[in-house]
Amino acid sequence: MKSSKKVLFGKSLLIASVGTIVVTVVLVYLTGLTSHRSLLDNSLISLTVLALVFFLFLVIGLYNGLNVIDNYSHKLQLSWRNARRRTPGSSWTSDFPDISAPDVGDGLGAIVVGIILWIVLSILLIATLVLLQAVVWATLVLMIIAIYWVFIRGLKLIFSKSPQCEGKFLKSVAYASGYTIMYVGWIYGILYISTLF
Repeated sequence: MKSSKKVLFGKSLLIASVGTIVVTVVLVYLTGLTSHRSLLDNSLISLTVLALVFFLFLVIGLYNGLNVIDNYSHKLQLSWRNARRRTPGSSWTSDFPDISAPDVGDGLGAIVVGIILWIVLSILLIATLVLLQAVVWATLVLMIIAIYWVFIRGLKLIFSKSPQCEGKFLKSVAYASGYTIMYVGWIYGILYISTLF
């Protein structure tokens, strides 16, 4: 059968996938409010709906000869500029000075030094929390980039079978079934194991 070069772009695919996941989870949660389902039941229902949507998407995509083009990951690359070069065996702790608390004794001087140290340590604690918040956000961004990369690479791998499946329904269903079981089955396994503990 003649290929018509149907293409999905990675950014559009990611946005549609995130939207589908959010809508499914919210709808299952909202419908579960009246029937008082547990979190595990809601998770299983959401996962089942998402697995069916994923399966149908794969069957339709493989049958129609769909291809995925990653048009977004080049914008997500990170560069570590001005990273300090270390020789093997050198330690990061050597950059920090040796700090010891001054011995000020008792009395008015100790109270003043205690208040000053309290203010300085409070400022350091606030600065540390701001830094940790930046680290948490950076970690979140890195996780999103990694998930995007794995997701798009996985779909590119799946749709590399499109030329073999284009116009062949049973072959499309077979490939879609296998990939759906591989990509979603492990999550069912995690949910099953969580019921054991």
